[in-house]
Amino acid sequence: MRIFDLFKRKPKSAKFKCSTCGEIHDELPALGFISPFYYDILNKKDKKEIAELSSDFCVITHEDQTDRFIRTTLEVI
Repeated sequence: MRIFDLFKRKPKSAKFKCSTCGEIHDELPALGFISPFYYDILNKKDKKEIAELSSDFCVITHEDQTDRFIRTTLEVI
């Protein structure tokens, strides 16, 4: 070992505990949301009457348009 080896940065571990499954993962987490922003800003009445939300899809039916959302994740590389 040389003296300057002491000053080299060691790679940080990317391990994290998953809030969904509770397991420890080695890779970086992906970014995702439970529901789209446009669903979140609806009031309780509108969520019941004009919106449908499942684990992967969301449909909001307005008088003049229908908004459709598909859940996805953004992988951080």
